[in-house]
This record gives sequence, structure tokens and C-alpha cells, in this order.
Amino acid sequence: AVGCMLRGDLILNLAKDTNVRKLEMKFIGKTNTRWNDDKKTVSEEREIISHTWNFIESSREINTNVINPSRSRFKLLVQTTNAELGKVQYYLTAKAYRSRLSSKIRLQQQVEILRTLPDHINSQGIGFAREFNDMLSYEVNIPKKAYPLGQQIPIEMKICPHVKNLKVTGVDVQLFEKTTYTSCGQKITDSRIATFQSLDSFGENRLIEDEEEGDIGNIVYQQIMNLNLPICSRPVHYSCATPLISVAHDLKFSFQISLPHKKAELKISVPITILSCKAINDYITLPSYEDDSFYCPCHPEYLRMAKLILGENEGSRTYENNCHDGRHNLLNVQRNHYHRAPPSYEDSVSEQ
Repeated sequence: AVGCMLRGDLILNLAKDTNVRKLEMKFIGKTNTRWNDDKKTVSEEREIISHTWNFIESSREINTNVINPSRSRFKLLVQTTNAELGKVQYYLTAKAYRSRLSSKIRLQQQVEILRTLPDHINSQGIGFAREFNDMLSYEVNIPKKAYPLGQQIPIEMKICPHVKNLKVTGVDVQLFEKTTYTSCGQKITDSRIATFQSLDSFGENRLIEDEEEGDIGNIVYQQIMNLNLPICSRPVHYSCATPLISVAHDLKFSFQISLPHKKAELKISVPITILSCKAINDYITLPSYEDDSFYCPCHPEYLRMAKLILGENEGSRTYENNCHDGRHNLLNVQRNHYHRAPPSYEDSVSEQ
């Protein structure tokens, strides 16, 4: 869902010339929930988005044609979700209407939507500092706001005692998941611990080595933990919020504290966003053209990309400026022979 941009080609292959009176494609998103309650089924379905492209609206005889849909930008979409009692799904449906006596040609393709956060937002991270009952102050810092499944969450923890002889002996960290399903006004909640990790010791730093043990302000407990997130094959969902399905995640900290005559526990909870294991650069980064060879601007594939990305007028201008003499038609042109890459995605002007 990077940029919430959907673009591509609609290719219609026919064995013979066929009269097509209408050609359209729809992008549909739906969410639904379903469960059994007292021997009856409770279910509800809602539409998230519906968008239609019309490519041919009058009779036209074609054999094979490549239709370039208008690039379309959508508002923020909820990512594809497959939970125990509900789903969020998207799909494209293309229909070619032939003569009234012939059946229409229909094809449906599922589309997976991945949720990501822009770098300038995600890099703000999570950080908070508090005081607890005049006994201590603590800080927790996490570099990013969201992490994909299968990755590690680096967590920096710091505790400063405000009373003598207070020690931090360990910490437990849980990733807690809460899923709420809604259907026909009824709700079901499912909670689970997605992952759990413990430290039996906590780093102790003395600001002044020769001070007496237990002096207030001289000892700081500081520790970094790398919390391992479950892989995608585990029954853990991604964070999402729809009218029918809500999945929320929290990091729950439990610090073990020791005092001269008793033990105590400091509990902290902080929300965090969990993404699909596919929400990494290998899946979501747009293609890079910084390689050793490029398409010549006169090659048909280059021209197709130019028209698709920059628009019909700019693509035609590329041909007129570079290919009028017909000599530039090589598939791969080495960097040292031709210093021009295919058009950048950043140059694309999307239709709102």
C-alpha cells in the first residue's frame, strides 16, 4: 500500500476477432466476520472500497489488445487480513461484454494490500519517561513505531532509583495481541500473548565508583533487549482497524524490583504497530534502475513504460526526440554508451 497507488495493464487475448461492446474492471475491498453462537450463525459483511474503470463503452472489434488503465490513487486502505473469525480481502474483476447472445468474459484476481508507515513517521519511534511513586524514574525507547513479523524490536530501558538500596533484578517483556470481532451488533474478543522474552539481570552503571553502595542518584540501571517477533506462519495477526475487525498490539513490561525488606514489580504497557512479514524493502521498494544496463529509449518496452508512467503525451515525445532516425533499437545499452535510465517512478503524475 505504499503511496496507495494501483496501476497496471489489462490484457485481453482472444482467439479470433470479437465484437466487444463493453470492457470494465472493478477494484473491490470487503471485510466480513462470521461465527457460531447458540447453534446459529452470526455474520456480517461490509464493503470498504469500490472503484470501476470503463475502457470500452461502445461496440468495437478487437483481437488482442493491451489496455492501459488510468493510474488511480486511493485513500489509506486497510491491509489484507485473514483472522480466525473474519477477513479483509481485495480483488480485481475484469469483464468483457460481447454480443447480447454471447456470455461475457470474466476474470477475478485477488490483490494483497500491505500496510506500511512512511519513513518520516516510522522513524519518530516510541519513547516515554515517567516517575513511579517517588521511588524511581524510568525511560523506554524504541527506534520505530512499527515492525514487521519475523524482525527484532530493539528496546532500550533505563531506570534511575530515587530511594536507597533499590535494585532492578530483571524484566519480562510480552507482545500482547487483542482482536475484537463485530457482527450484527455483537462482539467477540480474543486475547493472546504473541511472544515473551525475559532478562534475569539488568545492567548497573555507577556514575561515581567510590560512592557508597545505595547512594541516591549514583546508580543507573540500563539495558538493551532485542525482542524477537514471531514469523508469519505463526498464528499472529497484523495490527488493523476496520468496522468489523480490530487487531491491537501492546508491549507489556514487567520490571522486577528489589528493596531491603520486600520485592516489587513495575508494570508498563505501550501500544505498537505490527506489520506483515512482507512489509520489508524486498517487497515494497519500487524497482531500481541503478544497474549496469538500461533499455534504449527507442526499445518498445522502454516506450511502453514511458507511456504508462509519464502519460501518453510524454511517451510519444520520448519517441519523437530520440527515435526518429530508427537507429536506437537495442535491448540493452551499457551505461558507458548511453547515460539514461528508464523513467523514474518519482516522475509519475497520478490522477486523484
